[in-house]
Amino acid sequence: MNSEENPSKIFEIENDIKFLETIIEPNFHLRTPDLLIDDSLIAQGSERMVQILNVGAAHSEGDIIAYFPSEKICFMSDLLFENVEPSWAEKETVMPFAVNPLQHYKILEKYNKKELIAAVPGHGKLISAASVFEKNMDYLKLKYQEVLK
Repeated sequence: MNSEENPSKIFEIENDIKFLETIIEPNFHLRTPDLLIDDSLIAQGSERMVQILNVGAAHSEGDIIAYFPSEKICFMSDLLFENVEPSWAEKETVMPFAVNPLQHYKILEKYNKKELIAAVPGHGKLISAASVFEKNMDYLKLKYQEVLK
């Protein structure tokens, strides 16, 4: 008998069940990574260079970004969202927005100072880097007031 009433917990449980159903399928084969990045990796092409950076635990337990310094473009993964709604800060979510809010904030602050031409968020459309960084940093300050005073 299911007595859980919290919609976030119900969603999380349903996701876990779907995941387990997937991995017990006879045709499921787990593929291990070809490459692990402990710190960073630089890939130099004929026209440009990209830095793949493991920035550690911030939004999730192991965040990685791709930074093109010459082009001033950064793919920020889930460290950056196109749109963060301030009202979300008061709501319970399925999982925390940041496992390490201080580190998350510091990364956003660091890349905001680089005056990027484009920052590609993990969710949403490509938008002006300056505005998206400020909105995400403001959201983190609101959501984690006890950590980010």
